[in-house]
Amino acid sequence: MNSIRGLMGLLGRTLLIWLAVDFFTGNYILKLSGLTPNSGGGIKHEVFHHSLSPSFDGLGVWGNVKYRICTNQFGFRDTCKKSDQVTSKNIDVAFIGDSFTQGIGIDWEKTYVGLASSSLNNLKVVNLGVNSYAASIYYSKLKYLLDEGFRIKDLIVAIDISDISDEARRYVLVDDGSVADRGDKKTLDKVKEFNEWAFPFTYRLRRVYLDSKKQSVHKVKTIKEMHRKDNPQYAWTYQDYDSDSFYGYINSREALDLSKSYMAKLAALAKRNDIKLHVMVYPWPAQILYDNVNSLQSTYWKDFCESHCEEFIDIFPTFFAAANLKGKEAFVEKMYIPNDVHFNEEGNEFLFQALRRNSKIFPK
Repeated sequence: MNSIRGLMGLLGRTLLIWLAVDFFTGNYILKLSGLTPNSGGGIKHEVFHHSLSPSFDGLGVWGNVKYRICTNQFGFRDTCKKSDQVTSKNIDVAFIGDSFTQGIGIDWEKTYVGLASSSLNNLKVVNLGVNSYAASIYYSKLKYLLDEGFRIKDLIVAIDISDISDEARRYVLVDDGSVADRGDKKTLDKVKEFNEWAFPFTYRLRRVYLDSKKQSVHKVKTIKEMHRKDNPQYAWTYQDYDSDSFYGYINSREALDLSKSYMAKLAALAKRNDIKLHVMVYPWPAQILYDNVNSLQSTYWKDFCESHCEEFIDIFPTFFAAANLKGKEAFVEKMYIPNDVHFNEEGNEFLFQALRRNSKIFPK
């Protein structure tokens, strides 16, 4: 019995020493170990929550993929050729969206915005999109940029399937036009944030282990196992969700209406500044597998655009037509990053071609 107590005491003292060392020197150990998480240029922003670092040139990491990310002097993702980067505040076409628009896992030239920029090479085209943006940030960032002297002729808002869950769970638009984290974060989220701050090396080691385990599990999953029909983050387009642990204090339809209220503010702001507003929607793998061409994501924003937009760009019909010809699972495998919801290079190209055919921005 005494030996067990002694062993438990030793383990307890070792753990306390480990945590104490991590608390005071964890960030320094992370740098030496090479395990420092790669932000891909991501930084916090005091007005519109988060952004990309200006004049950044480095690596982004998405799963097992490393890819180059460059930004211009304004912190917008851009070509890595400095001489070709946008330096003017007078913008012809601006894209804004979340990780799909930023181009997660893909080099600039192969992203749909990069392809659009090359196609419209006589115009100044910028990418305002950043991972995990939502309608509240679309509005807040546009307002901030206009206040900073930017002028935009056409704005394409690529509304994502995940926007409404981000809006319900993560963000709140403050009266001054800034975006803050929701004050009603769940206890587990707060604990995770504290652990990452207090014990960065231990937290990072755990993340590396879980990520490697996750990748090994994903390798054996089928398309439908990976993209489950009942995941509330994306299944709201074909089934309703009541207020629950995922959406928090509102249900999925109320979250959608909340997103629309912010988009209405954006539309009014665009109108006051003579900006032509274009809204684009596109499917995730689950929409291809379980939804239909008249998805709620399409019909809802089409109705919104009847009174708020210059143009509604519905990519669903193009994707569904191709999926029906090729077979849905085969199409998903062809267009999306394996074990992921984002477009791969071919998916970005396919989206760009659909955008070019369906939007009046591109010359016919």
